[in-house]
Amino acid sequence: MKKIILAALISSAISAKAQDKFNITGTLSGVGNDKMILLSFTNSEGKSAKDSANVMNGKFTISGTTAYGNRAYLELKPIVKDTSKRRMVDYQEFYLEKGNTVVAGTDKIATATISGTKVQAENLAYHAQMDPLQAEYKKIVDRFYKARAAKDSVELKKISEDAKPVMAKMESTLDDFIKNNPDSYMTADLVLGNRMAVVDLEKFEPIYNSLSKRVLASFTGKKITDKYNKAKNIAIGKQVDFTLPDVKGNEFKLSSLKGKYVLVDFGLVGAYRVEQKTHTY
Repeated sequence: MKKIILAALISSAISAKAQDKFNITGTLSGVGNDKMILLSFTNSEGKSAKDSANVMNGKFTISGTTAYGNRAYLELKPIVKDTSKRRMVDYQEFYLEKGNTVVAGTDKIATATISGTKVQAENLAYHAQMDPLQAEYKKIVDRFYKARAAKDSVELKKISEDAKPVMAKMESTLDDFIKNNPDSYMTADLVLGNRMAVVDLEKFEPIYNSLSKRVLASFTGKKITDKYNKAKNIAIGKQVDFTLPDVKGNEFKLSSLKGKYVLVDFGLVGAYRVEQKTHTY
C-alpha cells in the first residue's frame, strides 16, 4: 500500500511539474455585460485549446494550465451572436506562460495593454522595433501595386531602391533579437518561422547551438530540433541508406550496390516521374 501511495505521489508531482498554471485578469472599462472574452492557447499537452469568460462590469478572469511559453490570442466578441450584420474581429496576439497576465483597456481588446510575464515583455519589446518597420514596408508595397497598375517604370525602379534599406533593417532587427535573446520562447517562434524555410546547415548551426536547453525543450524547440535533424540527414554529399523491395518483391539495401552505377526510380510523384542517378555509392 505504501508503494502504491508513493507511486501516486510521484506521478502527481511529475504531472504538476509538466503543467504551468496561468491566470489572466482583465479590465475593459468601456465594455458592457453583453460581451465575452475567448482565449485560444496551447495547453500543457501542446495541443490547441480554448477557454472563455463573460465580461462582468468591465472585468474578466481566465485561469488554466499550459507549458512553456506560446503564442495565444484573446478575442472580444458578443455573448449572443448577431447574424444580421458582419462583425469586425476584435483580437490581439500575445504570449502566454505560467504566472499572472494583466489586460487593461477600454472598449477593444486589440488596443488593450497585455503584460505581466517575461516572454510577453520580450514580445512587446520586439514589436516596438519591428512594427514601425513593417508599417513603412506596407506603404512601399501599396506604392508598388499602384505603380504597377499604372505601368510607371520610373516609380517602380524608385520603389525597388526605397525597399532595400527597409528590408535590410527588418532583417537586422530579427537577427539581433534572435542573437540577444537565446533563452526566449519567442525566439524559438522567430527561428522556426523565419530561418528554417530552407535550412542551410552552415548558417543555421550557430543559431541552433545558441538556443538554450530550456527553449529547445519547448514545443516549438522540439519542432526546430526535428527539422534541423532531418536537414542534416539529407544534406548534400551525405550517404543515405534504405531498404526497398525490388521488382520481384525481394527486399534489398541500397548499400548492397556499393561501387556500382545505380538508377533509383521512386515512381510517380504527382504528374512527374522522379529519377535519380547515383554513381559509386
